Amino acid sequence: GLRESPPPATGGPSLAAVYPLTNFVDTEGVALLRGRAVVLAEERSGALVEVTLPAVSSGGGVIDRAGASKVHQTGYGSDLTQTAGGVEGVTYSPGEDAFYFLKEKEPALVLRMDRQPPNAKRLLATVTSVGDVAGISHVPGAGPGTDGDRLLVISDNTKQVLLMRPDGTLVGPPLALSVPTKSKPEGISILPLEAGPRDCFLTFSEPAILQKYCGPE
Repeated sequence: GLRESPPPATGGPSLAAVYPLTNFVDTEGVALLRGRAVVLAEERSGALVEVTLPAVSSGGGVIDRAGASKVHQTGYGSDLTQTAGGVEGVTYSPGEDAFYFLKEKEPALVLRMDRQPPNAKRLLATVTSVGDVAGISHVPGAGPGTDGDRLLVISDNTKQVLLMRPDGTLVGPPLALSVPTKSKPEGISILPLEAGPRDCFLTFSEPAILQKYCGPE
């Protein structure tokens, strides 16, 4: 199921709503679009599925795939390619109206796809420095265009975070995460600027480890 927790002003996050998912195919990633609209990544089908969440005041509610507003086929599902890894993470760039998404492994890929038809798609990078890619977050730049934009990509296998430009080129060395050896880092999200004066992001690792990393003040 999908769970919603608003960013806390202080302390840890609090659970606001729960949305059980029905008829979805192995969901592995989620990203905010606009308002209450989100996109879910399905690993096995390779689809990016757009749905609208009920009002948070409702406390949640079942979301059925049949009610999706849009379903975008990437062609990278593990059921489609017959390889070990399908679509593992997704993020959204509102300035471009485009998705950035990951193929998990064998090989690990970073890709971009327009949200509007005909959903033009291109391969940005084949990631060889880590064994897999598990989560991705779009970081908007300060100026116009996408020159200042960045992508944060997290690896479960090496427990590192990669920083990339939108064209897939790496920026600096990878960041090693401070997580237990047996944990599995699988989710990453940039924090909005209103959450604090510094550049910060959250990582989620199984089992149930939420961490916050920030740049220098």
